[in-house]
Amino acid sequence: TVAGKSYTQPLMLRLDPRVKTPPAALAQLATLSREMYDGAESAHIEYTQARALIAQLDKLKGGDVDAFKAQIESLAPAPATGRRGFVGRGAGVAPPPTLLGVTNSLSTAAMAMQGADVAPTATEIAACDHARAQLMEVLPKWNAMKTTGLAAFNGKRKAAGEAAVTLPR
Repeated sequence: TVAGKSYTQPLMLRLDPRVKTPPAALAQLATLSREMYDGAESAHIEYTQARALIAQLDKLKGGDVDAFKAQIESLAPAPATGRRGFVGRGAGVAPPPTLLGVTNSLSTAAMAMQGADVAPTATEIAACDHARAQLMEVLPKWNAMKTTGLAAFNGKRKAAGEAAVTLPR
């Protein structure tokens, strides 16, 4: 729109003629990429919300506070700094999925497919399946924590004459 007048022109999008990947494979690539990206974005939002709730709990005292905070920390631990690796775990024992770990798994799975317009490899599909499974494991736990867990926590606080803790938006 220029000086109040709109101009339009048709636009034709075409696949690069050098790309020989069949349409079904490109559709699979696009679908998996979008699913992994959307999942990573969603998991990150949930992680951020969990960390904000932990920050609120940090300002409170009491055994119930510490127990509830530990439950949330198990799903949304602070990002690791310094040395990488899982200290104290046996070889081959994977840690339970967390919201941050799932965010990273989903993002990694999505980015692994972005190098070229080719069908996803079996390894890339397996990474997507694994990341999806992790999301389906951790998300219900977090949803239960922020609904029934928070309600139970606030019930105890109310009985003790303390203010409720609200879930940050």
